[in-house]
Amino acid sequence: LLHRDEITVTGRTIGEEAADVAMAKAAQTLQSNLRESDAVFRWGDDEFLALLFEADAPSCSRKVRQLAAIFKPWRDGQGPTPHPVRIRIGAATHESVHHFDC
Repeated sequence: LLHRDEITVTGRTIGEEAADVAMAKAAQTLQSNLRESDAVFRWGDDEFLALLFEADAPSCSRKVRQLAAIFKPWRDGQGPTPHPVRIRIGAATHESVHHFDC
């Protein structure tokens, strides 16, 4: 789950157009750094959900660290806009599969 902090404040500070550019670039960055078999969805106003199919907990942890490093420069205004954009990234895994016959 990727969440851009303070979307309302960011939109008022840098303008809605710049905020939209940041969200579009975040989506593009996520998609280009995941496998073709994974999926990225917009989740709410300022969040993205990435489903990493067939990925175990260590793989997810590595991906979170990789994405955090990619988005880190955004905090210093070195992202898609000259203004700081804070990104939070987290992960959850579900590795057990239960089958039920109906």
